[in-house]
Amino acid sequence: MKKISTPKFRFFLVEKLTLVYIFVSSVIILSLSRFNSIYPLMMHRFIIMSVILFLVYFNSILNWKSIKILRNLFIGILIVFWYPETFDINRFISNHDYLLANWDQMLFGFQPAFLFCQLFTWHWFSELMYIGYFFYYLLIVGSIAYIYFSHREYFEYFFFTILFSFFVYYLVFIIFPTAGPQYYYSAIGIQNIKSGVFPEIGN
Repeated sequence: MKKISTPKFRFFLVEKLTLVYIFVSSVIILSLSRFNSIYPLMMHRFIIMSVILFLVYFNSILNWKSIKILRNLFIGILIVFWYPETFDINRFISNHDYLLANWDQMLFGFQPAFLFCQLFTWHWFSELMYIGYFFYYLLIVGSIAYIYFSHREYFEYFFFTILFSFFVYYLVFIIFPTAGPQYYYSAIGIQNIKSGVFPEIGN
């Protein structure tokens, strides 16, 4: 009697990692009792999980290379989605810029970011910094594409490592939110910076 073959589900490592991140971040969202916009964030997660499960199921029926590429591409595109979402979550947690500013003051005796802005005031230098920041994303996309086309056997591990790093960053951004020196300094004023006084300003 001929056996009826059942579709075999195989999640990629990056898909498993994404599902873990969704679970952990969902726990954080649900723990924010003051958070009044839980529904859209949780709905986004439900849709993303549904798409992942659909692609895995579809790929188990049709073992096409194009579907495998689409599965990896979908997870990669989500990196762009997860980053701005961290601000939607952590805006209900007090910023910790005052802690970082105090630590800088204790370590160096001054504010490195403030001194940096005073020393490098050229417009062209700022543009170079922006270009460098832009190339950061191109470097990630380019390196992943290079590994995929030239060293396919290392692709899954390499992609997993990149994605894991991003998720760690995102969780830190959520749990330990900061606005950054350019915003914190403007909020507390130059006189406080020069006096070494770094008050907490909430969120």
